[in-house]
Amino acid sequence: MGGVKQERSIHNNSLEAYWQGRVDEFSKREREILALLKATNGCFTDREIKVGLGYTDSNSVRPRISELIDRGVLEEWGNVYDGTTRKRVRKVRLVGAPQQTLLAI
Repeated sequence: MGGVKQERSIHNNSLEAYWQGRVDEFSKREREILALLKATNGCFTDREIKVGLGYTDSNSVRPRISELIDRGVLEEWGNVYDGTTRKRVRKVRLVGAPQQTLLAI
């Protein structure tokens, strides 16, 4: 209604169990991204995810991150200034992750 985003009311354990049951639906790269975010319980920029996974090309992760957002597994959680690109960039986190301070790393 009116474009208002509703908060999820699904318990984190239920959400995790749902996605674990569908692990075969994720590509290898998507599983790597999800594993990084789950292991660190973090909120990262696309560049931070790229570096964290050891890739050199942002296009290695950016399309997969967008797909995971579209699928409702990740959510954008604010934005920060990226000193490399000198632009504001998104930060993403797992849906249902605890709130975090949005500080540039």
